[in-house]
Amino acid sequence: LLASLTVPLVHYMPYFRQVVENATGPPTYVFSATFYILILCKMVIYSVFSHVMFVCQMAYHARVSDPSIGGTYMTLLNTAANLAASLPATLMLYLVDPLTWRSCDGLDLAQAINVYANSTPAASPISESIVRDWISRNATCKAAAGMEACKALKGTCHTILDGFYVEIGVCILVGVISYFAFLRQVAGKLDLLPVSSYRYRHTPLACCRKD
Repeated sequence: LLASLTVPLVHYMPYFRQVVENATGPPTYVFSATFYILILCKMVIYSVFSHVMFVCQMAYHARVSDPSIGGTYMTLLNTAANLAASLPATLMLYLVDPLTWRSCDGLDLAQAINVYANSTPAASPISESIVRDWISRNATCKAAAGMEACKALKGTCHTILDGFYVEIGVCILVGVISYFAFLRQVAGKLDLLPVSSYRYRHTPLACCRKD
């Protein structure tokens, strides 16, 4: 839910962008002070709630850790929690581009016919329907190859739906459903367990057990 604070900032970011014309080169873009203030406020809110959750997590780990083992038990719990929080970020960043829907707008059909004719054998038939089918398979604006194909046809890649919004929506939906479906009950049961349930129990081997 905290990540959803970024959605309005990302969506309305172009409204805070100001174009500065440059007589000797391409225009540059700057952002108003309001945008930076909003970013700072978002970071403060996120940091407060994030640190509160981290302190609660550390307090729980400190309560259930077995003092007879020392800091190894608590380190193991913190390592598992940190991995669970960090590893999905790599996957989410990788999936942003595949989940983004783009279209190649304003392409030149004549240019597409020329490119198609140069990339196929001379005896291959050429028609508008064949070229359009070839465009739909190549100028997809997916990854670098699809964007280059659209650019070669004098088109522009237009983002229909950013994968960032898809990920935020799916993650919030999965989080809310899983919380009320089973995570809340599991957390309650773990919290009711006595501290002795988390203690390490050393069981001697059968060959070495003393009766």
